[in-house]
Amino acid sequence: MPPPTELLQLRSPDQIFLTEWSQGDDGFTFTAELPLEHPRYSDTCTPFHDLLVVAETVSQVGMLSTITLLGVPPDSEFFMRRLSASLDPLENNVRAAESSRLRLSTSDGAAGVKFRPDGSSSGAFLSTHNSIQGKPSGASLVQAFWMPADRYREFRARVRRRQRAGEPADLSLEREEMTGRERLENSVITALEPRGGHRYATSLLVDTADPTFYDRPVDHVSGFLLCEAAKQAAIAAACREADAGPGEVVIAAAEFSFIAFAELDDHTRCEVELREDLGGAAVEFVQSDRVVCRAELTVARV
Repeated sequence: MPPPTELLQLRSPDQIFLTEWSQGDDGFTFTAELPLEHPRYSDTCTPFHDLLVVAETVSQVGMLSTITLLGVPPDSEFFMRRLSASLDPLENNVRAAESSRLRLSTSDGAAGVKFRPDGSSSGAFLSTHNSIQGKPSGASLVQAFWMPADRYREFRARVRRRQRAGEPADLSLEREEMTGRERLENSVITALEPRGGHRYATSLLVDTADPTFYDRPVDHVSGFLLCEAAKQAAIAAACREADAGPGEVVIAAAEFSFIAFAELDDHTRCEVELREDLGGAAVEFVQSDRVVCRAELTVARV
């Protein structure tokens, strides 16, 4: 059975992909059911599972492990530092009913915990090797920190006092079309602007009513919204550079580093630069001349 929504700080059971977990002599194994009818994650121009659904699953694994194994109160505030996932080999990640059962396994050295001076835990990392229907399908990693809710509110208040408020992007602006999503309403970036030398810029469109990225109540730009925007920007840039359609490009791997909170009341600029061979992309998100998130993505042609 999936864990209860409140344990993962989610409101909708449709956003929970974990179904069970067990412990063996060589580590933990988590099982998830990858969605085939999800309004966002199943909306892809290619026939493969969305990389972000794997990333969301390992995030859920990390939170479940933290709460159940370390005894962290479920009402704590969690925030990610690093997140990575891969679809490898790509052909083992075809989105179909017979290939929707994902297993995430850990082994010795695949997890670590950071402790405060008082002995309480404050952060952890967890890495997994993954398989679908018994075939290797990639790997994933999450590193996160947490703190009690009251301490988090004080911390955020201090951060907010130091920040200059700006203006978020207007949701009525023209959306980028070549994002890898078939439905335009699932585009979360404005139309790419060329900057020369395989470089492009765009702006993040933040909708706090989005049922995927804001199912968890957060007071900042959702980390998974940044991940989605990075993926969409890399796909759109690769389509332009390679003169390809969005059904010919897929993000096969990505690593995200969250440097600072991206505030809801500030404009978030996204800058993407493709490698010369178009096989990868570096993405930065900037608010008020401050980098808040970086991503490295692997771009594959299909």
